[in-house]
Amino acid sequence: MQGVQGRHTCGRRTAVQQRRRCCEWRQRAVRPDHQRRSLRLEDYWSKLFPELFQKTWTPLKEIKPFDPKNPPACGDQSTEGYALFYCPADDYIGFDTVGAMPSFYERGGDFAVAALLATQYGIAGESKAGEETDGEDASLRADCFAGGWTASVLLGNRGDSSSYLISPGDLDEAIGALLLFRGDDDAERQGSGYKRVQAYRNGVVNGAQAC
Repeated sequence: MQGVQGRHTCGRRTAVQQRRRCCEWRQRAVRPDHQRRSLRLEDYWSKLFPELFQKTWTPLKEIKPFDPKNPPACGDQSTEGYALFYCPADDYIGFDTVGAMPSFYERGGDFAVAALLATQYGIAGESKAGEETDGEDASLRADCFAGGWTASVLLGNRGDSSSYLISPGDLDEAIGALLLFRGDDDAERQGSGYKRVQAYRNGVVNGAQAC
């Protein structure tokens, strides 16, 4: 299972403010927000996957927000300690909707969160293609695929699902999310920050075909 480990907070606020902010974000997340992000990514991968792998894309079963106090299972494995991950056994993406993702929503906004989800869609694409999903090479390729999706958003070539309007500042926030959204042990599995930025940039500049 590929993903991001570690604990994150919702910023430097009082305990009451932090709980209120996280609760507000969680309420948004379990409403259509994360569903809209996944629809954009599903649309992108439904077109890209046949081009890359000559196979039909099968939509993910679920995007699953969770409370880290009660993390979901992934097959027969525990996901405790993971903040964001793709589960090949059950074909879903899970993310911590209490601490980790609210923190990055605060810092980077909607597109930073979407970019993080896009990396896990990249892992899902590798898994559905029957390729290796663990280790640095697979993680960097997923970062590149996230960059390819970003390029598609910039070009606005995905019809109704390309509803983001992003600026250079959004790209900076996405890169910041790739660098910061990781646990203490993730660098070895995901590659250095420099490698991650280069992989993402390769996707943005050259498209997913270059990944």
